[in-house]
Amino acid sequence: MLFCLYCFSREQEPASQVETFAHLRLWNILRLDMVDLFAVCAKLMMKLVVRVEMASSSTVTGLDEATSIALEAMNNESAQLWKHVESTQTPNFEQFQYTDLLLSPEALFMNPPGLPSVSMTSFYVKGPYCSTLKAYLDLVRKVCIIFDASSNNRLEQIDKDIDVLLEELSSPIATMVGLQSGPADGSTFPSPPSTDVFASNQHPSAILVGMGTAVETLVLVLLFTSSLVAMLRPRRFAHQPFAGKEAKRNNKKKTPDAVEKEAKPPVTHVTAFLDRFAVKLVDGPLTRLVEVSGRLGYLATEWAGWCTDRGARALSTAAINAASAAGLADGLAAEWKPNPEDCPAICHDIATNLQTGFSELSSICAKKGHSFSAMKTELDMFTKLNQPTS
Repeated sequence: MLFCLYCFSREQEPASQVETFAHLRLWNILRLDMVDLFAVCAKLMMKLVVRVEMASSSTVTGLDEATSIALEAMNNESAQLWKHVESTQTPNFEQFQYTDLLLSPEALFMNPPGLPSVSMTSFYVKGPYCSTLKAYLDLVRKVCIIFDASSNNRLEQIDKDIDVLLEELSSPIATMVGLQSGPADGSTFPSPPSTDVFASNQHPSAILVGMGTAVETLVLVLLFTSSLVAMLRPRRFAHQPFAGKEAKRNNKKKTPDAVEKEAKPPVTHVTAFLDRFAVKLVDGPLTRLVEVSGRLGYLATEWAGWCTDRGARALSTAAINAASAAGLADGLAAEWKPNPEDCPAICHDIATNLQTGFSELSSICAKKGHSFSAMKTELDMFTKLNQPTS
């Protein structure tokens, strides 16, 4: 006890204090900037819903003033975010392991312990989370360009750019769960070990931290794709035949040609693009994200089961190995030395907490998977249309 009080009473190293404070400050700025950015993005998407509705009933040329202001606000907020985080160190993802987000065992004997080799802020900013965010922002900008009449001459290039951005919307999270290879292969989640000993890249606490980031990225993609689906909803309504009782009574009084003419939405370069965009959204990100949700949920369930069956013994073994590596194993009193065959209660508690965390992530993934499937079903009618070439 006196030793512990002595350690905590020592003055912190100034360099470590500065580093810790700078990390916390940047982390808070990142979170607050994200909230502001989401707010302006929501306003812009609501404006685009109106433009899509107008495009389905008349010719739309350019963006109105309110939409232009919302777009400018999104650009300003995103520029502010990138400005705050541009100096963040980029992790080497080819050699990255999720244990890089945790303190090393040796840090337990350091005062102060310092920070992990890869901070959470740098992992968010340079990793899959902000890569997904950047792809969405660029995608929204491209969609806004379509409403300009002059974009009719650049449709082929815009379509190619959007194909790339739609791929980037789902590829970071797909790489994390191993459904796609990429430059960040080091961030792919491993399966749990089949024994009571885990490798350096299979530390359950590190994997739980990484999967938490992956699930947050998945929620981010869900937020973005749902806004795109909402934007396309007026276009979907324009394609649906009039099925209400009032509409049917009115249609009886009209000639078949008049009914068909009213039911068929006008075709412009804007509406043709929106129809193609909906099909690409279904065939690309939404289909992939359903798979990602299932794969991430499966991995979380596997790790939860491992924590239940082997977690306590594995943690006890890891504690012995850490003590041996530090040269302390022989000096530990018998009552403090872990025994894998008779695990200490603290190892059982940690394993239970890890199992609870993985189970919660698995449950979230299942719910998000249903949401992606519902959006895919909503837009599936676009895949059955004869796509216009205008």
